[in-house]
Amino acid sequence: MEITADGETNFVAGMATASVNVIVRYGGDLLYADQVIFDAKTKTAIASGNVRIYTGPRLYRGDHVTYNFETHAVTSTDFALASFPVFGAGKSVTSPDANHYQITNGFVTTENRTNPGFRIKAHTIEIYPNDHVVLKNVVFFVGDVPVMWMPYFYQDLQANDTTVSLRAGTNSRFGVEALTTVNWRVNKDLQVAFHEDYRSRRGEAGGVDFHFKPMKDSSGFFRAYEVNDDGSTENPTVLPRTPIGKDRYLFALQQIFPVSDGLTGKMNLNVWSDPYIVEDFFRAQAGAERMPDNTIEFTQWTPDFEISALGRVQPNRFFDSVERAPEVKLETKPLHLFGSPVEYQSESSLVNFQQYYSNQTYYGASRPKAYSAYRWDTYHQFLMPQQYFGWLNSTPHVGFRGTEWNNDNSAIAGGRNQAVSRGVFDAGEDLSFKLSQTWGDLKVPALGIDGLRHVAEPYVNAEAILPTAGRDLVRGFDTREGNTWANPIGFPGWNSVDSIDRQFVIREGVRNKIQTKRDGKNWDLFDWDVYTDVNLTRHYDEEQILRNDTLSHIYSDATIRPFPWLHLDSRDAIDTQGNSYATYDHSLSWQPDRSYEFTVGDRLVQNVALLDIYGLPIQDSNNIYLKNFWRMNEHWQFQTFHAFDTSDNHLSEQDYTVFRDLSSWQVALTFGERNNRGSVSDQFVFLSFTLKAFPNATVKVSE
Repeated sequence: MEITADGETNFVAGMATASVNVIVRYGGDLLYADQVIFDAKTKTAIASGNVRIYTGPRLYRGDHVTYNFETHAVTSTDFALASFPVFGAGKSVTSPDANHYQITNGFVTTENRTNPGFRIKAHTIEIYPNDHVVLKNVVFFVGDVPVMWMPYFYQDLQANDTTVSLRAGTNSRFGVEALTTVNWRVNKDLQVAFHEDYRSRRGEAGGVDFHFKPMKDSSGFFRAYEVNDDGSTENPTVLPRTPIGKDRYLFALQQIFPVSDGLTGKMNLNVWSDPYIVEDFFRAQAGAERMPDNTIEFTQWTPDFEISALGRVQPNRFFDSVERAPEVKLETKPLHLFGSPVEYQSESSLVNFQQYYSNQTYYGASRPKAYSAYRWDTYHQFLMPQQYFGWLNSTPHVGFRGTEWNNDNSAIAGGRNQAVSRGVFDAGEDLSFKLSQTWGDLKVPALGIDGLRHVAEPYVNAEAILPTAGRDLVRGFDTREGNTWANPIGFPGWNSVDSIDRQFVIREGVRNKIQTKRDGKNWDLFDWDVYTDVNLTRHYDEEQILRNDTLSHIYSDATIRPFPWLHLDSRDAIDTQGNSYATYDHSLSWQPDRSYEFTVGDRLVQNVALLDIYGLPIQDSNNIYLKNFWRMNEHWQFQTFHAFDTSDNHLSEQDYTVFRDLSSWQVALTFGERNNRGSVSDQFVFLSFTLKAFPNATVKVSE
């Protein structure tokens, strides 16, 4: 302990007193005050007059402070605390535990300034530096105007959640819009978001989102959203719609939760008022979820096997659906047989399928009749992974599958209420090896090159499938869906059991990597995988069309990352015959300096309508897009986005946004237009206000 002062200093019976510009040093702590009484036994100082205490990264200020140099406990009136990202002050403060401060009658703000534009006043504030803040009896102020009250508010200081978001503008589809979101983090395991929206052409809407963790290793999400839609008869698309009501809603629940050791439950439940609510009001979500799923699944995992029970139902009867009520599956992990190199794995399942069709009007056609069936299926595979000559990896495998359908009218070949059986034999071989060349002495610091290594991995996967009957044996339930990428060619990856048909296919390709060392770790400068399927029999392709072509597509997936600020991505499905779908997706992102970044890309799709994805007539397109982001300074940013479709020479989308950073708030003004081919285009302009979560946090207590 060291005490210095300009005035009188005394030390009597373990008590030290000092006055006038007192400095107390103990360990790494410093205390400054006009007067100090220090108890050497308890290591407690009672300081008064312009008190300042520096302890690690924290600063305390006050007129009368009691501070323990060993426990760092503090009690004070007219107190100020600085412990980034929290700053605080108040007439009364106590610290019941280390790194825990209780302050009464104060306010917090996300602005580190004398007169903040936004603050939260609270009766009680509990600060846990670098962890969280808890406020009780809370009033939110903008300036001096109270705008909202909450009984309780929790803020995680490690999170970067948006607290308040306000968006107002005009849209050609919705009219004048005012969209508000308030996030309330109750604690680390529960966050609530309240939505209050208004659209002049569509009416009022609102809802609530919950993100929660009810127990360890669990997670959950719940959403409820309702719209009193004055424009429910409007149709912004070229596809016909059936009539829907004015009261529209959406409920969603997703949850993962442990039940016991190795037993996990999963839940995904969605209830919609009509088939178009997501397309109308959650446009970003609509691209990924055209038809909601509803499943409950329990999985028991062990090192040797996994057993699951899945129930799938569809309460939204306006969609075609295949229900599984239920499906029970047993999967065994690869096991070595009797210490030999031969491995065995299997999967067996029992499913009660129910095929339902939409209750919506089928335009110009009668609605198909629902049907159902029980299906027993079992598959057993033997593999022998080996390496020959120290470099050739080989995995031959053979498998046997037995399947039976029974009940109702699903069986085509057997007739109504008759069982139909099918056996499948499959065999295959997976071959691969690696070639590499290293240049360890090659160093180019300007390019971040610390040695180079080229790795080439050629591979061949051959698969023969011989069923006792073709895919027309049954009407089917889990048939393959159309997609724009290559399907698995063997089991158990090929999991659409009803669509199994005779095939002999060889998938051959090569993967190339060019690597260097950065920060002691491998860095992939270049990663390119290119392959094709050679079909030696008549086969059903991804479009579910029976074809004779041997080589239909070449698939290419490439990533180039020479620097963290420059990357090129390419993903192509190239039609080699000129009679099928083709997709090309390329993008280049470059950040020449910290203030500017742009992305340019091209997405081309051709003949994708052949895939019949969800029955939607997808049009060909070739969208060239350009995105710019420019940070002029710490306050102003600009962003633009343009997409031009060369297939019919029109500007499909254009957005312009100006951002203004106001420390705790970010303001953005956006203008834009979307050209919906064949239907009315959307024009919009909106102004948004976003309150950031403690970016430069200030906690100030009392006035």
